[in-house]
Amino acid sequence: MSELQFDFHVDSSGERIDLFLTKQLSELSRSKIQKYIKNGSIRVSGNKVKPSWILSEGEDIIGNIQTQVTTEIEPESIPLNILYEDDHLIIINKTSGLVVHPGNGVKNGTLVNALIFHFNNLSKLNPVRPGIVHRLDKQTSGVILVAKSEDIHHKLARLFERREIRKKYKAIIWGKTKNYDSITTNICRNPANRTLFATSKTKGKEAHTNYSLDSFHAPLSVLSIGLKTGRTHQIRVHMKSIGHPILCDEDYSGGKKMIKSFHQKYNQKLKRVFKLINRVALHAELLEFIHPVSGENLKVIAPLPEDMKNVISLLNEYA
Repeated sequence: MSELQFDFHVDSSGERIDLFLTKQLSELSRSKIQKYIKNGSIRVSGNKVKPSWILSEGEDIIGNIQTQVTTEIEPESIPLNILYEDDHLIIINKTSGLVVHPGNGVKNGTLVNALIFHFNNLSKLNPVRPGIVHRLDKQTSGVILVAKSEDIHHKLARLFERREIRKKYKAIIWGKTKNYDSITTNICRNPANRTLFATSKTKGKEAHTNYSLDSFHAPLSVLSIGLKTGRTHQIRVHMKSIGHPILCDEDYSGGKKMIKSFHQKYNQKLKRVFKLINRVALHAELLEFIHPVSGENLKVIAPLPEDMKNVISLLNEYA
């Protein structure tokens, strides 16, 4: 019998607690999780709840359970591009295609598998994703923050909650946007597909996105995007909502079918584009915040990956 402790911070509303934990704790069955919720071994912000409890953003799920299931994660020698490291934290340039942590049936080949191979000291606040303070989608490349201790993990999480960490992204999108603008909507789970998200007038949580147009090469644009909030799939949902989905984003209407929305004179160019990139054209370019220990301003930039650079170079050929 071993003890499993975890502390999950909820960053998106609308999901049942038992379903949420089934995804996060892939080594436990849903029925086992429901049992631990019912007996109070798993609580939400200190309160005993039912397995059907609908989570709200900002809540904390804390568990302290006795189980025979091991949560050991296998270390894997996966190369990491380390942009910054000190005694307290690490900032990684995550490659596209790398899942951040085990879950949903994925046990190996994740960023966490790589982290525990390369580092002995990681925050164990969440045993199934040690060190991970925030996440990026599998296809999104760029900067991701990792904590080396539970104390620094808490401090970094609070910076995210207070919106004191500046995040900047680069995206290649369909069509031409305004030179700069902001998008404010609620975002909730898509009722037609619970793995995706959608805008809503009444449900979900408010989300704020700012963007500016870097360049336009018909029929595609390059944007710089800033986030005031950090909802799941926020940029992807917001760009779709204004009719400018991200290039190659099949889930949010940005795939090859978009070619038919533009004049056939662009067909040859777009065929060349799709030979250069086959993932969501979104890159987390920058993180900037006050270091919670040193008090210094820390600004880290992840260079644009080759696939997106190659697409932009190709678009410039047609300028």
